[in-house]
Amino acid sequence: MTQPQQHAPAHARNENVDSLRFLAMTAVVAQHCDLVPFGWVGVWLFFVISGFVVTSSVLDKPSAAPLGQQLKGFYLRRIARIFPAYFVFLGVAALVGVLGQLFVPTSEWLALIGFYYNFYSVDHNVWVPAFPTSHLWSISVEMQFYAVMGILLFTLDRTRLAALLVAMALFSGCARLLGSALYYTLDINSSIAKIQYYVTINQMDAFCVGALLALYRHKLTRRTMERLFLIGVGLLTVYVAFYMGVNAVDGRRGLAITKSIITGDATGHFREAVVFVPLIVLSAGLVGMAYTGGGRVFDSVLSWKWVRRAGRTSYSGYLWHFAVIVLVKHVLESATGLSMDARFSSWPNKLMMMIIVMPIAVAVAELSYRCIEIPGAKLFNRLGAKARNAPVETAKSISI
Repeated sequence: MTQPQQHAPAHARNENVDSLRFLAMTAVVAQHCDLVPFGWVGVWLFFVISGFVVTSSVLDKPSAAPLGQQLKGFYLRRIARIFPAYFVFLGVAALVGVLGQLFVPTSEWLALIGFYYNFYSVDHNVWVPAFPTSHLWSISVEMQFYAVMGILLFTLDRTRLAALLVAMALFSGCARLLGSALYYTLDINSSIAKIQYYVTINQMDAFCVGALLALYRHKLTRRTMERLFLIGVGLLTVYVAFYMGVNAVDGRRGLAITKSIITGDATGHFREAVVFVPLIVLSAGLVGMAYTGGGRVFDSVLSWKWVRRAGRTSYSGYLWHFAVIVLVKHVLESATGLSMDARFSSWPNKLMMMIIVMPIAVAVAELSYRCIEIPGAKLFNRLGAKARNAPVETAKSISI
């Protein structure tokens, strides 16, 4: 079997992949600070990373235990990873809602607790000025992927699993195209972007591509991953150029020619179905480069100690960053009289907010990681090990 180029020990490469989470989180924070209109792509980088890391974690720990015990262990590890910080966050959201007399429908709470918030978000306006939970739709998508992937990982051999992942990825892309065609035909265009964005099957290809990388990670080479990244850049360039031309034909001029191309409201002429393809290829290249080594500059950034630490705590950072943004926005408006509303605020104000938000979000993430994630993971791992009559896993397992 061909081995990857050995630029660093295996654990270092895994830490580099972990560091990518911080870059993904930074992009999402920039989006929610309204600093850049394409920061939402960080969510899809998260999806590819999740597919890669979760699949790798199973393949790196082969077990001869019965199928039921393996599945139970897998799902308990996922619960230990997700539940503690997630439900503490929801508890704080509920408390703030009660104290601030903010009404949140019971149906929304059920969607959050039941991890189907992504489907709920299709038919409801969750972007309201209450305690921010709208970004949690992506956690629901991840949980739904884990529910399916756990069964596949333990019931299929690698050849069949790879074939099924390829089929699922292709089906996901085709589902987006078919969905767009149907919605254009039915003339309910306002729903297109939401369905393409939130419905799990339409985003399953990101996880599948990450899982495929994990299946063949021992065959990955730095040069191949750099090429994959460049292919992603090329596809994205072609996509942007094509839809700039479409916008020009539609009569847009100046900066308006770039509207709705890589922004979160990208709709029209099937762009809401096509945009994810170059983004997933580019994200896969980034993950592969992080794993195999992507050059001196790329590796040095990912190997910075604080970046790795922030990457390890990025799950908590993702949970809390929107609340931090809302708080900073309120404080800035009260202290300076500046309007931080996206419709009126200038980009220097948004940049100032980003600069203030990031270190606070990182600090909150570190606090949540130490005080909630690690103790919570220890507790769940202890309970899970007792149920399986297996050795207790260390808190390091929460980094996967």
